[in-house]
Amino acid sequence: MFCYTFILTPSRNKSDIIFTNFKDQFTEAADHINNGLAFRRDGKSIHIDPEKIKEKTMVVELESKRQLENPAKSLSSLTRYLTTNYEKMFRPYVFNKTLFNIKPDSRPSSTDLSDDRMTNEELVKAIIDLLYTQKESKGKKQAVSELKSIVRRFSSRTD
Repeated sequence: MFCYTFILTPSRNKSDIIFTNFKDQFTEAADHINNGLAFRRDGKSIHIDPEKIKEKTMVVELESKRQLENPAKSLSSLTRYLTTNYEKMFRPYVFNKTLFNIKPDSRPSSTDLSDDRMTNEELVKAIIDLLYTQKESKGKKQAVSELKSIVRRFSSRTD
């Protein structure tokens, strides 16, 4: 599982929107989006903690089964839901077709590899990440060498 954290601010610098006035609408939007076909199909979910909604900022977490090339794009559904279902409430705050400026708060984190309950899919994903996305290092070379050794041992067995 990949987790992305974003800081959302108003799309207009001098907007008079107060996010804390819309906590219910934001959490309702997240629930509705998470129950939608596209998010369920793609294994994604948006989490908005009402405690992390401040006057001009809001923290939003996006989880995905797969690493996303452009995770912020998934948050466009938030603007779409709010401006469709609460048009009169949110239209005045839309700028460049969005309610929010979206800034990543951190790099995506993936499933904790120390967890013994890691699924086969997560294991394969972690191995692919190791082989193709990690920078060359002594640790990577050693890990790849150990993986090759394990594969050779098991592929040469005739059970």
